[in-house]
This record gives sequence, structure tokens and C-alpha cells, in this order.
Amino acid sequence: MRSGISQHGENLYPAFPYTSYALLSTDHILAIRAYLRTLAPVGDPSPANDLAFPYNQRWLMRGWNLLFLASNPMATDPSKDETWNRGAYLVEALAHCGECHTPRGLMFQRKQGEALSGGEVDGWKAWNIPSDPESGVGKWTDEELTAFLSTGHAKGHGPVGGAMREAVDLSFSKLPAADIEAIVAYLRTVAPVKSDPALRITGKALQGQRSLEKS
Repeated sequence: MRSGISQHGENLYPAFPYTSYALLSTDHILAIRAYLRTLAPVGDPSPANDLAFPYNQRWLMRGWNLLFLASNPMATDPSKDETWNRGAYLVEALAHCGECHTPRGLMFQRKQGEALSGGEVDGWKAWNIPSDPESGVGKWTDEELTAFLSTGHAKGHGPVGGAMREAVDLSFSKLPAADIEAIVAYLRTVAPVKSDPALRITGKALQGQRSLEKS
């Protein structure tokens, strides 16, 4: 969970978001493990790795991890209140929002200087979500953001689409109201970044339309 190493000692790729899970507390990792052990096992084999050379050389991830992987779990910020710290932990670690909503560099690392300002995932746009008034959600009310995260829809903004639809249905909609409020409180404090117009939230964007055309 923290180091991206499989049970057989192979390096995993950051498509499994271990770069965010590295921030999890030990208690939460063990709690996840305890829950997973209650699920019925599935015997289907994992898909074969079809990456071309040199990307199929897993050992290369060791160098990548040295450059971009956090070395310690996330620490509480004593200058912030409990709600903010809870929101920061949910956004940065458990919900790993930055894995989709932060743009990537040439080595597929997250550009932390542009955190949460938008990215692309499986042909969908992951929108700019800090509070820039033009590029992000600065003009949204807290109530609108709360409704959007917990139900996938906010009046006047349209429905969620793409991978975020799954995130809402399978995760955010299950969270207690206090957790959603903490996420909103934290997002309000993330430094806004003006993003590429294609990554800005618009009425059309929030109707879940495909962002990339396939030939």
C-alpha cells in the first residue's frame, strides 16, 4: 500500500495509487485489510501486462519511487482545525483525488505545484477543483459542492460523469456528511491555479460528455 511492492516483490505501477496510499496511517491500512478479508474471493486471473519495452521493466519504478514517493504517512497540521485536517487526509490520501485531478509531468509524476488543477483519465477530463473563480469552483457555494460530491448532481451545474460518477456512486455517496464537509473545507484552502481552458468546469463539462474523440 505504501511502497507499491506486490506480494511477490515486484514493483507496481502508479496506476495503483500507492503514491497517495503512502500517506495512510498504519491503523487505516490494517482496517482496509481486515475489511477485504471479509469479501468472497474471486478466482479470475489478473490481465497480463501488455506494456511495451521499456515500460514493461518494473524495476525502473525503483528509481521513480526514489524521486516521487512520499516516505512518511501524512502528519496532522497543528495550525489547522480538526475539520481541515480530516479533509486534507481524505483528499490527499484516502480518496487520492490528486491522482486524477493533478496534471502529470514527463515522467508521469504529479505536478504538485499545480495540485488539483485538472488532468485526464481514460479519455475523460478531471476538472480543476480548487477555488479559482474562472478555472475552478470558486463560484460554487459550499452547499453546491457538498451536493455534487454526495449525490453526483448540483442544481444549476449538471450531473457528474466518467470515472467521477463511479467515485460518487461507490465512495463519496457512502461517506458521512461530516466527511464531505471536511473535503469541501480543505478544497477551499488549496491554492487556486488557472488551468488550461479544456480543464475548466463548464456547463457542458458537467454533463459527463466525452472529452477526447476516438477515431
